[in-house]
Amino acid sequence: MSETPLPTPAAPLTPDAQDRLLQLFTEQIPARACATDRDLRVVWDNGSAFPRSPTAVGKTVSELFATSPDRERVLEACGRALKGDGTTLEINDGTSAAHLRLVPFRDSDGKIVGVVGIAFDTTSLVRSKEDVESGQLLMRQVLDTLPVGVVVMNRSGDILLDNPAFREIWRGSIASGQERWARSIGVWHDSRKPIAPEEWASRRAIAKGDVSRDELIDIQTQDGERYKTIENYAAPIRDPKGRITGAVVVNQDVTERVRAVEALRNTERLLVDAERLGQTGGWEQDLVTGEIVNTDANARLFFGDDQSKGA
Repeated sequence: MSETPLPTPAAPLTPDAQDRLLQLFTEQIPARACATDRDLRVVWDNGSAFPRSPTAVGKTVSELFATSPDRERVLEACGRALKGDGTTLEINDGTSAAHLRLVPFRDSDGKIVGVVGIAFDTTSLVRSKEDVESGQLLMRQVLDTLPVGVVVMNRSGDILLDNPAFREIWRGSIASGQERWARSIGVWHDSRKPIAPEEWASRRAIAKGDVSRDELIDIQTQDGERYKTIENYAAPIRDPKGRITGAVVVNQDVTERVRAVEALRNTERLLVDAERLGQTGGWEQDLVTGEIVNTDANARLFFGDDQSKGA
């Protein structure tokens, strides 16, 4: 059986070809590489990162970072490199950002003759992160300012985000997870029927995709010391494919408003009952227009069943 012949090795590159290949490589690497002497003056600068920045050759590190907020950190790291220690830094001058690695630059005898720095452009990544953080900060500020309670939860009922108004309404943070619906105590305001775990608006939003508006419910606060009447809103949160990933809930404390309305209704009912039982009536006159408004009992006392009179 004949053996498969080995491939013919490529001819070695000449020194000039090696230099050209190295030049092409360093010009195209996705980073910016520099070498300095012991005075931290740049003697070599190459790479494709930060193409708008002019060559650094002939300038000192101190000059290159003269206006940078990272100047002292970079100079300190260069000092450590001259002593044989490598350092990694994240730098950002507000215009561009980089992941910078500084190491000793040694000659063929191993003697430290300067510093080698390699910078990878992280501007887009840093800006994207800053945009996200800025958006999160703005959202946090908006939530903290809102006079209504807001909570965001995932499909499991875990609370991802809430605001001070929500914690004030509930007198603390409500439980996370599936148990939150069983542990929350509330009744439907009109019927006084207890709210079952599966009836909470947030649970229905997650389980069924229901959107709830203006639900009037009475809740027991987390400290167990008081009841409050709230208007409850809830809606599902969906991903781009329409799948439910959680829910957002908005609560508004309407305790005082509801009590005031109900107190007025009770007063009106008592007045009607008092007129009926005492066979009395009442009337009001608008001093500006002169219009007179009679209660039903007063109209009957003076005008009998003729509804066209006394109006």
